[in-house]
Amino acid sequence: MTFSPMQGQNTAQISKYLFTKTPYSRRDYTELEIFRQQIELDQQGLHHQPYTLNKSGVKVYKTIFYGFAFVFVLLGLFVSATSSTFTYAFFNFSIVLKTFITLICFLLALASLIMGMTIRTEREAVMHYTRIAKTNLSKLYARKKLKLGLKRFLAFFGHPEQETIVLKQMYHDASDKINERKEEVLHLVDRINSTSTMDIQKKETLYNQAIAEFNDKLTLLVHTFKHSS
Repeated sequence: MTFSPMQGQNTAQISKYLFTKTPYSRRDYTELEIFRQQIELDQQGLHHQPYTLNKSGVKVYKTIFYGFAFVFVLLGLFVSATSSTFTYAFFNFSIVLKTFITLICFLLALASLIMGMTIRTEREAVMHYTRIAKTNLSKLYARKKLKLGLKRFLAFFGHPEQETIVLKQMYHDASDKINERKEEVLHLVDRINSTSTMDIQKKETLYNQAIAEFNDKLTLLVHTFKHSS
């Protein structure tokens, strides 16, 4: 920057290269692409292991239910161990009511324990992907229904009432197919679980493949409904 006494103002000289665009050079990602391809070949990607991904979440659910069972047992023991005179004096409990509360606590503890023991990772994974597919299907149905509503309002395109009926039927058909696929894969994972000739690692591999295939089928169903006329 220079100062000109004759003009009485600052004059700035900006390099013409300041705003010159540098040519884009593509970086080399060859090693990364090879690594990604190897992951796909080995089927080690996250989308290949839906069962394994859900194991930690199911463990959390089990811990929560076991925690509830423990709390209800402690509560039942506390109520049953408290003397009838004390409970009646401070809480106005009768012996019958005390027995009833104790029984309820132990029943809730038993129910929580059963829930924790019966939760299975493979079945929870199937239900997880079923919920995702049905949610996506419902969103697509709502969008298509909105478009048909606009058509009816504008009255420019054909017979919107008939199109609405057809769309609703297609939605129910897709939903029924999702339920059918769910029942099929639940039966399959139950068969895998009941097989005693395979070790845990082999079963986990089959679980991952069965659930991944199930997710692919659901994705195809939703995709077909999305692009249906």
